Amino acid sequence: MHGKMALWISKGLWTAAEMMILVVLNIPVAEGRDSPQDFVFQFKGECYFINGTKRVRLLDRLIYNREEVLRFDSKVGEYQAVTEVGRSIAQSWNRQKDVVERARAEVDTVCRHNYQMEKSSTLQRLGKHCLWIFGLPSPSLSWVPARPSTVGVASPVGPRLTRWMGRRGQGVGVGTGTPPPPGPSS
Repeated sequence: MHGKMALWISKGLWTAAEMMILVVLNIPVAEGRDSPQDFVFQFKGECYFINGTKRVRLLDRLIYNREEVLRFDSKVGEYQAVTEVGRSIAQSWNRQKDVVERARAEVDTVCRHNYQMEKSSTLQRLGKHCLWIFGLPSPSLSWVPARPSTVGVASPVGPRLTRWMGRRGQGVGVGTGTPPPPGPSS
């Protein structure tokens, strides 16, 4: 390439994000407006694991100016438009079987791969955790969602206790003793 610039789109997780940038940046021009000077484009790839890697879900989100316009959900297996801007992009990408197959494969090539990498360093250190939720007796607060409760998490550092009133935490404490005795849970 003598003096010419070429666009190279890599294969992998960022392909969709790179393509989306090009498409979204051209939308205002196509509508007869100037391109925005300031804009935010985000790509968010999320991996959800249930029971280790036995059930894995990949969710890729393409966001333009705080608005999700397109997503790929591995449970669905294709791109889905969230807004009108994403509709033509989703249709175009779903027609390209190699693009869809690559996105489907990222459950293994990205999520499961990264899980194995993190498992050796992070997940092994955490040890086993337990979660206890106990209701605190309070005759004056009979409405169940507003009842105070205690949440305790056992970790290698020691149990952490948080007292809750409805959905707002009232205080956080760290304890090293045994968890509170079982009672009616809320």
